[in-house]
Amino acid sequence: MNYRREIDGLRAVAVMPVIFFHAGLDVFSGGFVGVDVFFVISGFLITTIIIDQRAHGRFSILQFYERRARRILPALFLVLGASFPLAWAWMPPDGFDDYLRSLGFAAIFLSNVHFWEYSDYFAQSAELRPLLHTWSLAVEEQYYLFFPYLIAMLGVFSRRKYILVIGVIGILSLALSEWGWRHHPNENFFFTFSRVWELFAGSICAFIAFRVPPRRNEFLATIGLAMILYAVFFYDSSVPFPSLYAMVPVLGTCLVLLYAQADTWVGRCLSMRLPVAIGLISYSAYLWHQPLFAFARIRSLHEPALWLMLVLSGVTLGLAAISWRYVEQPFRAGKMPVFPRRSQVFIASIAGLLLFVSVGLGGRAAGLEARFEKVVPNHILYAFDDRNDHAQCLPIPAEFSADAAREHCSIETGAQQKVVLLGDSHADHYAAALRLGAKDLGYDFYQFTANSCIPFDGFKGYGRDCDTYAREMRGILEELQPDVIVLSNRWTLYFEGNRFSNEEGGVEFGEGSGYDIDGLPPVARRTSKP
Repeated sequence: MNYRREIDGLRAVAVMPVIFFHAGLDVFSGGFVGVDVFFVISGFLITTIIIDQRAHGRFSILQFYERRARRILPALFLVLGASFPLAWAWMPPDGFDDYLRSLGFAAIFLSNVHFWEYSDYFAQSAELRPLLHTWSLAVEEQYYLFFPYLIAMLGVFSRRKYILVIGVIGILSLALSEWGWRHHPNENFFFTFSRVWELFAGSICAFIAFRVPPRRNEFLATIGLAMILYAVFFYDSSVPFPSLYAMVPVLGTCLVLLYAQADTWVGRCLSMRLPVAIGLISYSAYLWHQPLFAFARIRSLHEPALWLMLVLSGVTLGLAAISWRYVEQPFRAGKMPVFPRRSQVFIASIAGLLLFVSVGLGGRAAGLEARFEKVVPNHILYAFDDRNDHAQCLPIPAEFSADAAREHCSIETGAQQKVVLLGDSHADHYAAALRLGAKDLGYDFYQFTANSCIPFDGFKGYGRDCDTYAREMRGILEELQPDVIVLSNRWTLYFEGNRFSNEEGGVEFGEGSGYDIDGLPPVARRTSKP
């Protein structure tokens, strides 16, 4: 097919909203639709190549997969390899374990399966996953696996037959996505067959345009670009996706592909030097942006400043330009001194895939747990393995015993300095790390926690008697004279009646359970609403 600069410009329209969306720019609230634009473009280009080569009797399935390997794998392997040492150095144990699993699944293009099991794309925690974005590569590669065979089954090219068959399958896929967001929204977002209709939309464009003089329509090209931009700026995470809503950016992309020829104003805008340059490096830019953003967030106690995320967006484009120039292009053109032949490409590809799969999915069994001991502080590492005996360390108030707590839940070595942990279960969850941390720093450690109790006199609880616990704590503190007291309780529940809500659908229902103070009227208790 003839090179169309405006398609590279359209890639820029797809990738920059994705980058800015993940960077946290609110104005690009629908930037995630850039992935859908990519799907349509990919379906259009791959289908055009296949049907053109088949028409000329030059199509080879081995050549097809060689081209895909040269196009996709070198830059992907580079980014996966570059992310590993940063994940090793900076990620906490649970996060690193998730990273390893996603690394293995990304290498075999099944990371969409991993993420529909373990992640919500729009959840805040998803921003800490360096390889979250590889789900879309998995969807595309799975499409590449079956689509050439589907085309082969359809036989000699017939525009009407091809559009009819692919259109019916696409409608079924769209119907599945519409049903899926209503019943299984997380799985639906990542599921290949909820997305394949978007790739098929590009395929249908390829069927329409095949061996037909270029169509030029200023109005439809403008409408198409406007539809994409509307979704970018006016959609947000509350819009169910994919669903019928996805038809706006998908159909908009189709209109641009079919009608934004180089001599239309949309084509001229997309063919300008900057959009084309960004479009050429868009694949590498997509690969680099999420690891950079995720590691910046992992290293920060708060959401990184907007200026930093914009700087990292610029770094993304810089790294993309380098990897496009020195990795993507040489491998695609076959100009590298290594792997010049097809057999060598396949052998190297399989070796790389096996390497990342063995590190990712087999990493734990291979002894990577030693990494935790090197990069994670002992008291944090200990917290993952320690399991308190709750019968002794977090008893119900009526069964609390300071003597039992000193025997089973404390460390007494005769040290000069002492630290005491007081409170309810919210205090207990700090106990493991504090116990070892105190030991490392030369403190004796004492844990005196009771379920749903405040450790001081004067607080009358509803539905529990914490008087014994409070009296014992007063005597213990007078006896021990600790240097440090760590106090933790669920204050908002006890005094305001507020149960937990993470503002993302995680809500703890039920009535608040409160206290009053020295006989004063209790604060009105509220009940969390669904």
